[in-house]
Amino acid sequence: MVRSSREGMRMGKRLALALTPLLLLGLLAGCARKEYLRRSEWRSDFRDVFFIDSRTGWVVGTNGIILVTHDGGRSWSRQESGTTVDLTAVIFTDPKRGWVVGENGTVLRTRNGGLSWQVMKVGDSFFDDLSFVNWFKGWIAGELYIAHTPDGGKNWERQADDLGFPLHGIHFASPLLGWAVGDFGRIIRTQDGGRSWEGYEEGHTVHQLRCVFFIDELRGWAGGTEATLLHTEDGGKTWRPQETNLPRKPGSHHRWDVNDIHFIDPRNGWIAAGGGYLCSTSDGGESWTVHHPGTMNDLFGVWMIDRRTIVAVGGNSTILRSEDGGKSWVTVTSRGEERGGVEGSESSVPIAGIRMLPGGIGWAVGGRGVIFRTEDGGRTWRRQEAAGMVGNFDAIEVL
Repeated sequence: MVRSSREGMRMGKRLALALTPLLLLGLLAGCARKEYLRRSEWRSDFRDVFFIDSRTGWVVGTNGIILVTHDGGRSWSRQESGTTVDLTAVIFTDPKRGWVVGENGTVLRTRNGGLSWQVMKVGDSFFDDLSFVNWFKGWIAGELYIAHTPDGGKNWERQADDLGFPLHGIHFASPLLGWAVGDFGRIIRTQDGGRSWEGYEEGHTVHQLRCVFFIDELRGWAGGTEATLLHTEDGGKTWRPQETNLPRKPGSHHRWDVNDIHFIDPRNGWIAAGGGYLCSTSDGGESWTVHHPGTMNDLFGVWMIDRRTIVAVGGNSTILRSEDGGKSWVTVTSRGEERGGVEGSESSVPIAGIRMLPGGIGWAVGGRGVIFRTEDGGRTWRRQEAAGMVGNFDAIEVL
């Protein structure tokens, strides 16, 4: 995230006059595989992402934001949702027909790819997730109950309204077989389309479960707080933990949360997590590789378009896209403006100034008072501390 410097601090933090644009572009082209792009004007925490095919997808978030892409996530445009409430989840059953849910019992429906949305009120629950097996049959998980429609939203009925705990994730593999997860590590399953629900494996975790995803009727994953990830191979009758390798939060013994899961086949999948972290697996979750694309914003949604193309969304209007299986990332904004980031930094900060000396020694400065030093012409960078400096540096001059 980029914040503009406060005028009262600019002169005190300024080390010299602004660097020439040509020199800055030279550094960014030569040393930064991670690209950092300016904060979007969408002004939303993006909560979910869904692709119906390799080119067309949607993102939803706070303040009633809905975005659509028709080029695989390279560019996005806003769709008018007809509401300003926070939206939490999106799904499409074909390129034209889709659903979005959010707070205060809000349900949105489109029949034209999102060119227009119909806003419906389905009770007063905060809806966290939804699952549709076709245009007509769908389920929504909320704080108070599960809402089910058998006819494309004409009628809604309550299910599982006596659980006594909130639900945060739901997934149906068929019109009859589905799972939902919630607080206290609870996992429930239905085999009759939601008319009855059974609890499974209570006690495997005490942490809140936030998401659930099944690749078929047997193999699935559930994730939640404290880096919790559970896996089943028998349709949810039994679950066992998988280690995500997510780190602890800075200055805390708590680990980052698992917020979303998506698999493209039984072996290849991704996790979106707090702190700007993502995890990938190529062996069905037996081992996970941690990725940090260069943002500190929590990531709430992830989607694998294919094995090389991944889109993740999160707080502060963050949309990340990788075309090489997570080796490098580009952040997409409403303006499409790009800013460079320094490889090896622990957070995504804009680089506002750089000065190189003969012999490959140089410094770069930028937001949040950071200073980076290189001794090999910009191939690698090491962060240096500037005691007491918390604002943004605008430029650097070495005398």
